[in-house]
Amino acid sequence: MTEIKIEIQPAFADALQIILNEDHLICKGNLKLEHIRSSFKPVFQFQLTLTQNEYLDLSGNLNDIKVPVLPIYAGGLDGSTTVISFRNGLNETRFKWREVCPDGLKELFDFSQRVLKYTRERAPQI
Repeated sequence: MTEIKIEIQPAFADALQIILNEDHLICKGNLKLEHIRSSFKPVFQFQLTLTQNEYLDLSGNLNDIKVPVLPIYAGGLDGSTTVISFRNGLNETRFKWREVCPDGLKELFDFSQRVLKYTRERAPQI
């Protein structure tokens, strides 16, 4: 079963992790992606059951996306980092970018934003 993991680490804030497969979506962390000023950091985690149609709507045409093999240079000391990984059995592919998504990965960025929006819309109120 293919597992898709989206990890977003904002500068100076708690990370967000969304794990997606054909059956469910698991969200852990800072769904608002904003700085938590208090030393008390609540654990926010939930799981959603997905229908096949919901999964297909979210995953779209991932196999048709073409991405460059060699990444462009990125530097800096702070800013958010996004990692998207696709795992199937022992095989895994990872894409990582800092702050601004490079042009060649725009379709992956759009995918991550679609999943993030879906997750936020269905998150339980805390």
